[in-house]
Amino acid sequence: CSFEEVFTPELYDKWVELLEDLDISHQVYLYSMSANKTPVDLKVAFLVELAEPLVELVKNKTGEFKSLSPGKRGTSLKNCLDALITKYGHEIFEKEIKVDRDSFLQILVNSRVRIMHIKNQQKGKHLDGNESVLYMLKISFLYRHILLSLLGIDGTEMTKQIKQSMNSLNNWNNVLGRLLIKMRE
Repeated sequence: CSFEEVFTPELYDKWVELLEDLDISHQVYLYSMSANKTPVDLKVAFLVELAEPLVELVKNKTGEFKSLSPGKRGTSLKNCLDALITKYGHEIFEKEIKVDRDSFLQILVNSRVRIMHIKNQQKGKHLDGNESVLYMLKISFLYRHILLSLLGIDGTEMTKQIKQSMNSLNNWNNVLGRLLIKMRE
C-alpha cells in the first residue's frame, strides 16, 4: 500500500501502541531479517518461533483465536502456525497447503526444533539452506500482513501485492518445487 495514502497521526499512534505490545518479538523479527552473519536456519527458526507471541497478540487485539493458549503445555507451535496461516497467510502458503498442510507445518516446526534443541541425528524433515531463505521471506510477508491488518490497513491491495510477490518467490530456483517433493515423500 502507498505510504502516503495510509499514514496518519492516528495510524502512527496505533503503531506505537502495537510496538509496545510486540515487545521483544518485533526486535527478534528485525534481527532475523537484518543483513548480519547469522545463519539462515537460525533466522527462520526465530521467525517460526514468533507464531506463539503473534497468536497472543492477535487474540488480545481482535478476540480471534479465543481457544488458543500458546505457551507451556498450551497450544502447540504447529497449531499457532496453522491458525496464523489460515487467517492471514492463505495466499502466501497456498501451494504448500494444497500439497500437504500437516507435513508443511511439521517441517516448519522441525526446522525450529532442530536449531533450538541441538542434538545429533535429529529425525524429521526440515528446511535446508535455500528453503530457509525462501521461508524467511514468506514468513516475513505473513508477519507484515498480520501487523498491517492489526493496524486496520485495507487488505485488498495488500492481497494483490502478496500474490504477485508469491508468484516470484514460488518460482525462485525451484526451491518450492523441491520442498513440495520432500513433503510428499
